[in-house]
Amino acid sequence: LTIQGFRTLDGHGAATTVFESGGTLTYEVAVENSTGNPAPCTVAINTYLLDGKQVLLDWSQSVAIPAGRSVAQLIYSPLILGNGEYVVTIGLYRLLDMNNLSTASYYDLWDRSFQFKVYTSYPLDGSIVKAPCTWHVTGGTKVIDCRV
Repeated sequence: LTIQGFRTLDGHGAATTVFESGGTLTYEVAVENSTGNPAPCTVAINTYLLDGKQVLLDWSQSVAIPAGRSVAQLIYSPLILGNGEYVVTIGLYRLLDMNNLSTASYYDLWDRSFQFKVYTSYPLDGSIVKAPCTWHVTGGTKVIDCRV
């Protein structure tokens, strides 16, 4: 199995490298199986800051990838990353046990090969993650509920 392509897509399915926090980010991996038979595969995608700090790691269940070309998508909606630039590593694994990485066996790996940018309405906000939250502020007899 080999990685034949990778794209980052927005919420409308358009390829882009710039995303708004709170929107949708889809990682799309094109996989080629030239073995002629279905092959077990776990797709893992690691997202890092430019300084190498890991901010996201997600992996699929093991699935039988049929012969020919397949597509795997990982969708973040809402996207909770904050302002910044990020790089992505993609791996196709024959065996991936996240509780015992010494047994991992991979088919193909593209290390930090793609870069994208996330922005918010507040360019000076240095938060890496913009987790969904609700504020409840009580002042006197008035309660204010504002969503971020």
